[in-house]
Amino acid sequence: MNTDINKFSKEYVIKKADEIRNKYSKYFPINSVDVANNLGFSVFTYNESNNNVSSIFDPQQKRIYINENDGLLTQKFATCNAISHWILDYECQVSSTDMPRYYYRNLLTKEVANKIETRANIFALCLLMPIDRLKSVWVKSNEDIETTAELFVVRKIDLLKMIEFLGWIKD
Repeated sequence: MNTDINKFSKEYVIKKADEIRNKYSKYFPINSVDVANNLGFSVFTYNESNNNVSSIFDPQQKRIYINENDGLLTQKFATCNAISHWILDYECQVSSTDMPRYYYRNLLTKEVANKIETRANIFALCLLMPIDRLKSVWVKSNEDIETTAELFVVRKIDLLKMIEFLGWIKD
C-alpha cells in the first residue's frame, strides 16, 4: 500500500479521477457501484452499529461494504472514496498482507481528515463531478448550490467542498 502523500499532486489526483471515470463509467451522473464493479469489486450494504464507520474496504476479497444506515448520496460518496483508496493507496494491486480497512466518516474538514483521507476525498469528489462539466453547470445555474448538487446527484456538502477545492467560493 502506498501512503506517500507527497507522491500525488492535486493535478495527478484530478487526472486519475478523470481516467477512471472515462474508462469505467458509461453514464452521467456516474453510478459509483457500476464503477466499482467495472474495477472488479463487489459492493454490499451492511448494518453498521458504529455510526462513525462509513465503509469497510477489503482489497483481498475485492469487496466494499457500505453502511446501509447512511443516505443514498452518502453511500455513493463512500463507494467513490473506497475506489479512490484502491487507485491511489493500493495502486490497483493487493498484497497478501493487506487487511480490510474501516473508513470512518468525517465532514471533509481539514481539522478532521488526515492527508491520505483528504486526497481520497478529493479523488472521490473529482470522480463524481468532472471539473469541466461542473464549471459549465455551475455557471449556467448562476452558482446555485441546490440545482448543481441535484444535477450531479451529490450531497450539497460534497459540492461545497468541491467548489472550495477549486477556489470558486466567493467572499
